[in-house]
Amino acid sequence: MKNLYLCVLMLILAGCSVLERAEKAPSLYVLKPVPAGVNIASDRPTPEIAIRKPEIEPGLNTEKIAVLKADRTLDFISGAEWAAQLEDVLASFLQASYENKLPLNSVVEEDYQSAADWDLMTTVRDFQAEYSGYEASEPPVIRVTFLMTLRDRNNGETLNKLVLSRAVPARANTETEIVSAFEQALREVTQESIQRFFGDLN
Repeated sequence: MKNLYLCVLMLILAGCSVLERAEKAPSLYVLKPVPAGVNIASDRPTPEIAIRKPEIEPGLNTEKIAVLKADRTLDFISGAEWAAQLEDVLASFLQASYENKLPLNSVVEEDYQSAADWDLMTTVRDFQAEYSGYEASEPPVIRVTFLMTLRDRNNGETLNKLVLSRAVPARANTETEIVSAFEQALREVTQESIQRFFGDLN
């Protein structure tokens, strides 16, 4: 009887996924921005840029880490959360990433955005882990899609508009690897936006 109990317990544990975990205080995850490095050079003054808080598609603007199942139903990873509401997590990420890559003092702090020349506005269309099967047993693909618009605040003119997307497979079906794939996809989208918006400043 003891051996039978152990076998059943092992089967139950083997069937668990990141969507199903024992109830306890959630693990909180942060996303590190694009690292500082060689900034985009410029031989003329760079306009001051205000990074606006992103607009998030319905269902995604939560502290929970979103999962899209094969039947297109939206779920969340059990026991894991972002460290804040998604719009705040992404706003902080974009602000820090642009500060790390653009010329010094060209990215305006939130309290001084009224002085900016340009606005950078972001709509988040995708920010979820996607499972191809009905059982969340295989590692998901992380999908990040941003619509990003650079606008001249002085005349309201749209200077550039980009749709940027990445799909990064998680290396394992664990919280750590899933969050790592989110960070990689987000960094790649952000880095491409910086290069395509401002790479011609030099």
